[in-house]
Order: sequence, then C-alpha cells, then structure tokens
Amino acid sequence: MDKPVSNVRTPGWTLLLPFLLFMIIGGWEPTSAVHDAEAMVPYRLYPLVYSLKIAVTTLAVLVCFVWWRKEFPLRFTRQTWLAVLAGAVGFMVWVGVCHLNLEKQILAFAGQNVALGVRSGYNPFVNLSPDQANLFWIVRLIGLALVVPIMEEFFLRGFLLRYVLGDHWQTVPFGTLTPMVWGTTLVYAAATHPGEAVAAILWFSAVTWFSARTRNIWDAVVFHAVTNLLLGLYVFQSGEWMFL
Repeated sequence: MDKPVSNVRTPGWTLLLPFLLFMIIGGWEPTSAVHDAEAMVPYRLYPLVYSLKIAVTTLAVLVCFVWWRKEFPLRFTRQTWLAVLAGAVGFMVWVGVCHLNLEKQILAFAGQNVALGVRSGYNPFVNLSPDQANLFWIVRLIGLALVVPIMEEFFLRGFLLRYVLGDHWQTVPFGTLTPMVWGTTLVYAAATHPGEAVAAILWFSAVTWFSARTRNIWDAVVFHAVTNLLLGLYVFQSGEWMFL
C-alpha cells in the first residue's frame, strides 16, 4: 500500500472552485423532460451550455492544479492498473443496476410518487449536423472521461470526505475511512445522482474503498475515468442517451 505522499496543505478553495463552477453552470442545462416554455434555456442550446461548463471547469482545474500537485503529485503505480480493471467492472455494475430501475420500485413500494432527477439525454447525432455532432461528441467525451473525474474526485476525496472529519481537515490523511466518511459517501452519491441512486451508492462506495487502499487520489481519478469512458462508448453504440 502506498503511503500519503506529502504534508503540504492544499487550500480548500482550490478543491471547491472547479466543482462549484461545474454545478452552477450545469444548473442551466436543459433536459428533454422539461418543455422549452418552462425551461430557463431551450433544449437546442444544450451543447452550448455543456461546452461552456466544460471549458470553464477545465480552466479552473488547470489553475487549481498548481496547488493540488504539491499535496497530490501526479503519480501512477502498479496498483493503478487495478484501477483500470475496477473502473471497467464499475461500468458494468452501473449500467446493469440502472437498467433495474430500483429507485422507482423502492419509491412505489413506499407509496411515494417523487420525480427523480433526469439527465439531458441529448443525442447530438439527431439534433445537430454531422460535423457539429462529431465536434460536440468529442467535447462530451472529454468532459465525461477527463474533466469530470478530476474535478469530482478532488472535490469529494480531496476536500469533502476529509472536511466532515473536523476543523483540521487538511491534516487528515487522504483515504481515511470512518463511519462519517462512509455516510458522507452514501449521501453524496444519492444526492448527486438521484435518478441512479442505487448504482451511484454502490459505485461511489467502491471507489472510496479502493482509493483508501491505495492512498492515491489519482487511482480514484483513473477508476472514475475508465467507468465514464466506457459509459460514453456504450451510449454511443447502444443509443441509450438517457445515461448522459
């Protein structure tokens, strides 16, 4: 098992900023489930909003990486190959569990009729010209398989899962596991993926356990990136755009 690599303290705002920008701009993304008359942004402008979100988040990540690399230098080990394998398994679990629609079944059993969060479901190959569709699909894959894994893992594991352990969170070693950490992982997973809560809880719990074993945040990023990349390729082949 790798040991924590540094006693350097990463400023909290650098771990928060990319995530906050991603969420704020993402709040303007239209979905097919909302009629244009009720939406803040017409559905046809989804590629523009998404591209803006990824561009701004990427810029924030590049700026903040100046601080991140002091505590979390980019490093890959033999265990990183296990992260690749784990990410592939995570993809299969995610798709398989999502197809079961357990969230709706649980709510129905509880007698609840609550609208769960939906994704954009935007198919560029139907809504755009071929050249535009190909260009946006490249942007979509970059966001899905590169920008999101880095932004989210540094926020969740670099900041949130340490912050919940006390005021001196910056002294908490990366990968520390406590009941509070597990509870926060479960709440975060369900809150950020309400329409896929069961799959998200299983998947995020697996990454939490795995990265705690390797003590390397970049293994969590690789795990996340592989799952997302395979998910994107799966959607492209299957046409199940409700996953994106």
